[in-house]
Amino acid sequence: MESMRIILICGFFFPLAVPSCPNGWVTHNGNCYHFSHDVEDWTGAYTMCKILGGQLLELEDATESNFISSQVNISGKTYWIGLSDVNEEGTWVWMTSMTKLSVTNWSPGEPTATNGNHDIENCVVIYNKNGMWNDASCAHMNFYICETSDESSEIVG
Repeated sequence: MESMRIILICGFFFPLAVPSCPNGWVTHNGNCYHFSHDVEDWTGAYTMCKILGGQLLELEDATESNFISSQVNISGKTYWIGLSDVNEEGTWVWMTSMTKLSVTNWSPGEPTATNGNHDIENCVVIYNKNGMWNDASCAHMNFYICETSDESSEIVG
């Protein structure tokens, strides 16, 4: 009986965190990720992520990049991320936060120009074959990855 009181008291004083990622999103290290089932051009992907309550993926560190790469490899799909050099050619920026790269995962030889024209490939995908990045035309249709914070709610009880 005494141990039962201790358990009840501990449950009352120590809140439990309940993941609050939207249904169908994947949780990892305090973030929620949505790997789309439909394809969009880059602008459509950017918009869809906002509609879904997130943003087009911005990778912040090697741990997150490795996790996303592993998920992409498992899926076998190619996904848009929120990286672009549309504002200034060759200056790659996360378009929601407008921050420059702190981590990269370019495929060997990337980013490249199509037929010598750098202006054609201003958006970035994560390849299904190796989880690495490639610049691509923003008009291509690809799957996309959205992210949002896992704002876990505390339940006291």
